[in-house]
Amino acid sequence: MVHQPPNRNIFTMTEPKKAAKLIHAIKELSQRLSREQDLAIHQQINHFYFMEKAEELAILSEKLVALQKQTEALSTHLTKEYNAVFSYWSRSAKLYNRFLIARDCINKDV
Repeated sequence: MVHQPPNRNIFTMTEPKKAAKLIHAIKELSQRLSREQDLAIHQQINHFYFMEKAEELAILSEKLVALQKQTEALSTHLTKEYNAVFSYWSRSAKLYNRFLIARDCINKDV
């Protein structure tokens, strides 16, 4: 497989702050359009599209925040479990190695 450089044009949303700013801007535009319905440009802007997308962005942002909290909790739990298991494994491996060394010493003496 040929390694390709990352596409710099792709925007990944990891923080919902940008979405919140866009939602705010959409609502401001929508309010202005509602106040000034007699403008000729009003016919060229799909007001309902923006309102629908603002709601969709808000829902997705809420889901992202919830998933981030779940991920953090899962990561914390995994870290605790890993540390406990690693500690027990480390002690067990040392005990096993000491046993093998002691056994080899006994076998050499016999």
